Amino acid sequence: MQHTASDTHRQPAGDGRPPRQLAEHFERTFNEHGMSLTDPKVGPAFTLTLEIAARVLIGAHVEGTLDKAQLARVDELLRGMRRAPAVIAEE
Repeated sequence: MQHTASDTHRQPAGDGRPPRQLAEHFERTFNEHGMSLTDPKVGPAFTLTLEIAARVLIGAHVEGTLDKAQLARVDELLRGMRRAPAVIAEE
């Protein structure tokens, strides 16, 4: 299956969860590498990686690279992405 930019650039649901389609995209990507977001080690590593990315973006805000609104938007996306393992586990 070929993916397009629109497959991966959708806003999280209002409840802080990524849309199922986005979570499934992440899961397919991990599956292509022999992993799953439902694995007890992989899911937490995925969310930890997003937490690290969030901290890097906070640093970018402190340095003036991102303004407050940009940081808030990206943080919203990352918060939704962190829920992807739980969304996949609901299947």
